[in-house]
Amino acid sequence: MAGPSGPGSGPLPADKQSLKHLAFFYATVCAVCDDPCLSVDGLSLLKTCGGCHLISYCGEEHQKQHWKFHKEMCIMLKHTLKKMGANKIRGYRINDDLEERNDMFTENAFGFNTYRYYLYFNVRKQIRRSLSTAESRMILYPRMCNICYSNDVKQLRVCSKCLCVSYCSEDHKEKDKDRHSKDCPELKVCFEIDKSLLEAVGFGDIPLSDPMSADFLQTSCLEKIKKYSESLLENLGTIEGRVLTDVMSAPMTIVHTVYSLDLASNKVLSVELVGAGGFEMQYFEKWEQLLHWLPGLEKLTLTFVGPDVGDFESNLKLCGSCISRNVDLKIVRSSQLYHEFINVQSRPDLIVAFNAGFTENIQSKIKDTWKETIPEILKRNCPLLVTSYTHKESKNDLSRVQGLVKDVNVIMECQKNIFSASKPLQDWEQHDDETVPQVYYKNYYLFTVRS
Repeated sequence: MAGPSGPGSGPLPADKQSLKHLAFFYATVCAVCDDPCLSVDGLSLLKTCGGCHLISYCGEEHQKQHWKFHKEMCIMLKHTLKKMGANKIRGYRINDDLEERNDMFTENAFGFNTYRYYLYFNVRKQIRRSLSTAESRMILYPRMCNICYSNDVKQLRVCSKCLCVSYCSEDHKEKDKDRHSKDCPELKVCFEIDKSLLEAVGFGDIPLSDPMSADFLQTSCLEKIKKYSESLLENLGTIEGRVLTDVMSAPMTIVHTVYSLDLASNKVLSVELVGAGGFEMQYFEKWEQLLHWLPGLEKLTLTFVGPDVGDFESNLKLCGSCISRNVDLKIVRSSQLYHEFINVQSRPDLIVAFNAGFTENIQSKIKDTWKETIPEILKRNCPLLVTSYTHKESKNDLSRVQGLVKDVNVIMECQKNIFSASKPLQDWEQHDDETVPQVYYKNYYLFTVRS
């Protein structure tokens, strides 16, 4: 893969610029040329869009050039912000002329998180389509002080190393010094990976290193999968190594669970993935690895269920080895919520919820659909595998399941997933506890339960 280009490398060709508008956004750089426009002391000199206040440019020329991409979102943001009673995305800050403050916007991290989350879902509802990666990041990762959430762009100084965080003052920068010194290298990797994927493959499919070999079809594969995972970890200094751990984490985690549940010898296997979306549907060819790593399979059914599933094409062309084995592969897709989808005529062998976030919407005003779905999943009387970003989140997710369903049998307690992703992700949520890291990894922890 091509290495990352530095900021200010110039605008991309028209076709790549269209892709970038959909898939790449960092609030600290120009939306066209990626120039952070930093002064000697780190002060950001970017010019912010006067409409939505969420996107910035190095100058008027690039703002005009980008308007055809930004116009729809800008108008929708202005409309939604006005409807919510806020003139800009300033965390909990509401127009000074309002007589009453909305009680959902409180002066803490939770209030700021709720505000952005609420704005995200309202914009998505009004625009009547899923938001692109760039549009989502525009709302969830605004230019702001990493301590007080101020978005006074005239005061913000950007970390020139990672280009992911800003501070409104030297005092706040110093206050965040210990945390950010740990996070900065991984945040830099976040930026470099996103930029490199755009420039190398235009966010299309990446080449997958196929771990299958001739003897995979003759012996147990679990140890070989572990060795394959180790080979990926040896290449974490490369963009491809990081991305491949992210892509392959899902099938490797499923296969490991299948072995631990003594399902690996099954000739017929049905797996349902609930709350599915981009993580499950992108780089779709990764799912063929299940056939490579479970050589005894004669029939595999993969069912992807979730509101975002319908946004992705999911055709899977099998390799010559799988075709010669005459494997029966069935792919089912549904954009329904799982409790609306359930097919009572059949029961899966395993249900999987990747990075589920069972507790994410409990305290917010966003509808909590897991409250209905979790009991219905457990009624299926089959194992449920749940992964989470952090140990704390994993424990909260397990507690949520136990709180909604009586007599839950915990097959596997919350534990570190040996096949977690190593591609860092910037946490959009702020935390009142400033020791909490601002990077996380997909499928980092897991647990397995059944009724």
